[in-house]
Amino acid sequence: MKKLLILLTAVIVSCSAWAQAQVSGKITGTVTDSLSGQGLAFASVSLLNPQGKTVNGALTDDNGNFVIENVPAGSYRLQAAFVGYLTKTSQLLELKQGQAELNAGALAIAPDAEVLEGVTVEGQKALYENKIDKLVYNAERDATNSGGNAGDVLRKVPMVTVDLEGSVQLRGSGNVRVLINGKPSSVIASNVEDALKMIPSDEIKSVEVITSPSAKYDAEGTAGIINIITKKKGIQGLSGNVNLSAGTRNSNAGLDVNYRKNRFGINAGLGGNLFNSNGYQSSERINNASDANRFLLQEGNNDMSNSGLRGQFGMDYDIDTTSNISTSIRFNDFSRDFDNYQGTIMMNAGEVPVSQFSRNTDGSMDMEGLDWTMDYRKTFKRPQQELTASAQYSKGTRGNGYDLFQTNEAGEINLREKSFNDNLNKETTFQVDYIHPFKKEGTVLEAGAKSILRDISSDYQFSIMDENGAYIPDPSRSNVFDYRQDVYAAYTTFAFKFGKKYGLKLGARWEQTQIDGDFASTGTSFSNTYGNLIPSITLSRELKPGQTIKASYSRRIQRPSLWFLNPYVDQSDSLNVRYGNPELKPELSNSYELGWSTFFKKTSLNASLYWRNTSDVIESVSTIEEGVTSTTFSNVSSSTSVGLNLFGSTQITPKWTVSGSVNLYDYRIKSNVDNQYSNESFMYNLNMNSNLSFGEGFSASLFAMFNSPRTTLQGTSSSWSMMSVGLKKELFDKKASIGINVNNPYKKHQEFKRDLTGVNFTQNSVFGFEFRSVSLNFSYRFGKVDFKQQRRRRGGIDNNDQKQGDGNQMGM
Repeated sequence: MKKLLILLTAVIVSCSAWAQAQVSGKITGTVTDSLSGQGLAFASVSLLNPQGKTVNGALTDDNGNFVIENVPAGSYRLQAAFVGYLTKTSQLLELKQGQAELNAGALAIAPDAEVLEGVTVEGQKALYENKIDKLVYNAERDATNSGGNAGDVLRKVPMVTVDLEGSVQLRGSGNVRVLINGKPSSVIASNVEDALKMIPSDEIKSVEVITSPSAKYDAEGTAGIINIITKKKGIQGLSGNVNLSAGTRNSNAGLDVNYRKNRFGINAGLGGNLFNSNGYQSSERINNASDANRFLLQEGNNDMSNSGLRGQFGMDYDIDTTSNISTSIRFNDFSRDFDNYQGTIMMNAGEVPVSQFSRNTDGSMDMEGLDWTMDYRKTFKRPQQELTASAQYSKGTRGNGYDLFQTNEAGEINLREKSFNDNLNKETTFQVDYIHPFKKEGTVLEAGAKSILRDISSDYQFSIMDENGAYIPDPSRSNVFDYRQDVYAAYTTFAFKFGKKYGLKLGARWEQTQIDGDFASTGTSFSNTYGNLIPSITLSRELKPGQTIKASYSRRIQRPSLWFLNPYVDQSDSLNVRYGNPELKPELSNSYELGWSTFFKKTSLNASLYWRNTSDVIESVSTIEEGVTSTTFSNVSSSTSVGLNLFGSTQITPKWTVSGSVNLYDYRIKSNVDNQYSNESFMYNLNMNSNLSFGEGFSASLFAMFNSPRTTLQGTSSSWSMMSVGLKKELFDKKASIGINVNNPYKKHQEFKRDLTGVNFTQNSVFGFEFRSVSLNFSYRFGKVDFKQQRRRRGGIDNNDQKQGDGNQMGM
């Protein structure tokens, strides 16, 4: 390992020295938005000779800067283009003989649909932005998003799938980290599915998808990172936004206020939402190991009501022209009440009933989260050079329980029990990052360090009613669990350009992990320490202006979160129990990707081939013993995914844009335990989005998607599809809007089938969820509208490092 680090350092130093030694004639400049003055990343810049022929070109960087190298002396024009903007050609420029650099200044390009209202000019971003390192879905431009939640928005993001239970996958893998504004959330760390229901779609500005994170990012999240960006204002004066939505399934209300005066700015928000759902389920299990309990038939239904409250407050202050400090606090409160009914019949091999009973379960869950952050950013005279320091404290609590009574065939109550489980998740993070650009354009060194200190506890208590009507604690089914995980990391990346059109980015990250766990109920404990070297490399080549190809490799790890570790046993269904496994090891993945992207006229296209191999895969495993199916998690397998992702977006007319994506992949998974299980399947998912503007403030959107059947280690789940339609009308000089959104109009319930096969048993289940919804939405913006450009604020904490839970509720 030391030899590898020494070799990597030598490569970085030699590349740096080589990069700084290169000198040639070049033309530099910046492409900016004509409205805000902000630089446009990945805009195409073509170098034209006096006859108008393209002789060279480049793409802009994150700040909109570009450099065209190896330019002979002569006269030229620059032509700037970007999807959703008008193309602009500069006046004639002259690079004189012997001149090392010609700075062309700023090329300001305008959106291709400008609306002049007094002194206000409004431009629209494309619905999808296909950038070199990520794909961006501008959710605020999609009328079908009103009245839903974050899960509904993520279903429309290319490469991302969200099933009916709310489980999030990226390119077919659930090992994805979900961030809010580039930062982790204590609520999401506890349960990502419930957390997404708390975020109204009207609060989401955009969603970023990063499939090949560099060494700068935490090593966890083998599939990639999903970053949800909420709406914020960077304007002078007082402004705000009110959102109201009333629907058959979702109702939301929110108020956000922003104030900025010179160096000081504050923002605050408060909102709430209601979400109701009902469904049904049935299952049939065949136990080939038992003649007495051969067949199990179950049918039931459930009603669920959810409510959420959220708030946030933030401040930032520009100490001087190069330093900024900011702090924010965000809280969430989410509660659920549910009422479940289930009827059960157990039959012997002759299909004669041997047991028959029904269960009614009333329960509740409350989840609270608090995230406090502090960020400092220092910039320098050299562009892109900056130092950031961040600290974050997160605290999340989750309490849930149920009260159950069971009746026999005669309708008599023969069992009553109750349980509760309290979880506490505390997380403290410190992080420092430094970016150092060299004189040669595109040559950048990054370095940083980070520590994440986690403290997790779970207290599960179970009681059963005796013959006197008193609840008696059952110590054998109760558990107190404490889990501590500390992660210390350091990284460095080095990026440079060579030749005329090549770019290379090398990176290495070291993560040291310390784990300690205690079971107070049994007096046992465990600990583990391990280190991981995480390399990353990306090679890119510009084929021609606006067209790029890149190849990348990265190694990732995936530590299990509380969802998988919590040993709490959910016995609300006595014949199907679930629990976590505190002894899980992290997954380790190697990922390779080859991508191609192009921009031309009004169209963007992207294609990527990927291959991912994962060891110690965390999978749910079901076994049957004495007629009871037990489901837990274990490191039982290795998996391989080979896939192709295609994405395209085109502006058919100035008022009509269509986009779509296809993800195709072959998935193979195999058990490492005596080759007991293996499975493989070809899977795919498709989505399409169409947005049309009718004029006079009217616009409409249509979204449709289809997911193929999904394969797991022990079974499969069925395919499913959905569609949504939205219509919006802008009012009061575009300060307000009213709209209607219909989700899944053709079918009230979505049905979801799951087949499971284990040693000596098979189980087939059907789940139905109410999915059709209609919502009426209203939004109003108030205050001063001043498009004064604010300095970009970077840095902050991204704890993108834990495997999140799936849609199984498990009572945690």
